[in-house]
Amino acid sequence: MTRRALIVLITGLVLWPVPWNRAGAQEPDGLAVAAALEQTLTSVIEKAGKSVVSIARMRRDRRPQPLDPFNPFRPDQNDLASPEFVPNQYGSGVVIAGGAGGNERFVLTGYHVVLDSASTGPVGQQTESRLFVRFADRRGCEAQILAADPRSDLAVLQLDFEQLGLKPAEVPALPLPESTELRKGQLVVALGNPYAVARDGSASASWGMISNLSRRPAAGLQSPVDEDQPTETIHQFGTLLQVDTRLNLGTSGGALLNLHGELIGLTTALAALEGYEKSAGYAIPMDAGTRRIIDSLTQGYEVEYGFLGVRPENALAGG
Repeated sequence: MTRRALIVLITGLVLWPVPWNRAGAQEPDGLAVAAALEQTLTSVIEKAGKSVVSIARMRRDRRPQPLDPFNPFRPDQNDLASPEFVPNQYGSGVVIAGGAGGNERFVLTGYHVVLDSASTGPVGQQTESRLFVRFADRRGCEAQILAADPRSDLAVLQLDFEQLGLKPAEVPALPLPESTELRKGQLVVALGNPYAVARDGSASASWGMISNLSRRPAAGLQSPVDEDQPTETIHQFGTLLQVDTRLNLGTSGGALLNLHGELIGLTTALAALEGYEKSAGYAIPMDAGTRRIIDSLTQGYEVEYGFLGVRPENALAGG
C-alpha cells in the first residue's frame, strides 16, 4: 500500500457513514482517527528530531570560495561551522548512548558517509576530510571516527563536547530497543538530511511503511557519497528493511522510527542511485546482530566476524 492509498483510506474513514440502527454502539469518528495518527506522527518527530543530526564532510584540500563583492555581508562559505556552508558531501546521524552507565554520547551513522575522515587514532591526522555535526538546536561541533565497520556499513563518531558547549548527558540520545518485531505494512517515520537541506540541524521528516523484510540492494549500486567505496557488505546477503519512504541522497545515517518513537533502523540512500523519482528506500534494522556491532564500535573495538572454514568443491568431479 502506497502513501497515497493510505491517505485515501484515512479520507474514506472520515467520510464513511455511521449506521443509525446500531443502538448503543460507539462508532469510531474517522476525523478523530486521522487526528490521532497526526498527533502520533508529530509527537514522534518532535521528540526524536532532537537526537538526529546533520553531518557535513569537507575535504581538507577544498578550494576556498571567493567572497561575493555584491554581498559583503554574506556568511563565509568556507566556514564549516556556518549554517550557510553548503557541503559537497553530507549525510545524517543518530545520537546514541554508550559507555559506563550509558552516560557517554556518540553519533551512529553509515560508514560510507564518513569514509576517509578524521579518526581518534594517530592516522586521523593524515585523512582527507573533516566532519562537522549540527544538532536541532543549531549547536555544532567537529567529530572524529571512534570506530567503523565497512562490512556492516556502520560507524560511530566521537564528538567535541567542549566545542559543543554541552556535557554528554545533556545531549538527548535515541535508545536502542532490546528487541524489535517488524512486520510488512508497519508504519514508520524517517528523519534525515536530504540534499543537505537540514544542514541547520533541523532534520527533515517523511513517513511511510515497511514494504518488505530481509532485502538486499540491487547489484552494482555504489555509495551515494563516494564512488570509490567498496560496496560489498553483509547487506548484500539480504539483511535490509525495504520501506516506501523516499530516502534521497543525504538521508544515509538517519533514523527510522516506529510509532512509539523507537529506533528500528538506520536509513541508507542506496535506492536513490537507481533514480531520483523512485519512492523506495532501505534501512539497516536494529536487530540483535546490529546492536552487537554497535556495542563493539562504541567501545572503540574492531567488529569480529566468525567464519565456518568450509570450502566448496565439485562433488561430481572425478578423483
